[in-house]
Amino acid sequence: MCHLMRWLLLHPSCGQGEIYLLTCEPVQGECRLQNSLSRRWQQPRACRSTQTNHGQVQNTAKPFLHQYEHARCTKRLLLNADAGLVRDVAPHCPDWSSAVAATEAAAAEAQKLQREVRLLESKWLQPQVERARAVAYAEHQGDPASASRFVEQLDIAGLSNATEEDLLHRAVKVLDSVHEETGKNEGAANNAGSSMHHTQVMHAMVVKDLALACACSKKIVEAAQHMARSLKLSSEVRAHLSADDVEQLRQVAQAVWEHCVRSVRSADTEQGAQDAVNAGTELAAVLVDFNGGSFNI
Repeated sequence: MCHLMRWLLLHPSCGQGEIYLLTCEPVQGECRLQNSLSRRWQQPRACRSTQTNHGQVQNTAKPFLHQYEHARCTKRLLLNADAGLVRDVAPHCPDWSSAVAATEAAAAEAQKLQREVRLLESKWLQPQVERARAVAYAEHQGDPASASRFVEQLDIAGLSNATEEDLLHRAVKVLDSVHEETGKNEGAANNAGSSMHHTQVMHAMVVKDLALACACSKKIVEAAQHMARSLKLSSEVRAHLSADDVEQLRQVAQAVWEHCVRSVRSADTEQGAQDAVNAGTELAAVLVDFNGGSFNI
């Protein structure tokens, strides 16, 4: 776009009317982007659901705001806000500055909606994790009827063969992206306010659940790493943790550390034992800090 504008300005044989049409049309399209995003945001909020033959409501709305949407807004903004371009275009296109401002508003709106969609996905994943956990428990107990019921619910949600660990990894990835994006955007963090603290608490507890799932799968080193991270995330929002949250974190951390100790003794290789020692040592250090200097052995 910048190259097109400069080419036109360097070729005076093009009339000013042609210049205006060639430049304003795409920029005016960007002005309409904010309204377009707003309309698209309203669409999935309407109850687009279908009734299954089991009387359960299945949400058929799919995530609509992809990463490219925000990238598109940001790219357009950087191109159109170029200082040299704005200066050169001003005599020919007086609406240029307002178009750039509208694009900036659209980019901010896209980022905000993207964060909301990710949070909705993480919340939607929570009952799916519980169903996958119930499947594993029912199969362990030798109860195929119960397992089949929960498997069917996961199938309805489009998560056939998904395990608890798989879904927790997905939830952590979603919350990681929200955390990273908010950290880069101070304005987004300030606007989020107390809801951001709630999201951070949820982030820490989901990572804790992932640590526990890995421990149950005998992935002890990975479990210790996730648990140490959960405690670090929790320390950032300690004032917003409930007493139950704190106790859960302590108990799971203690259990995972004890698993690390047993893994050192039962490791098949020297490297496996060393990995367990390193992971357990890191977890113990973080747990001591989380407990204010105490640790039960």
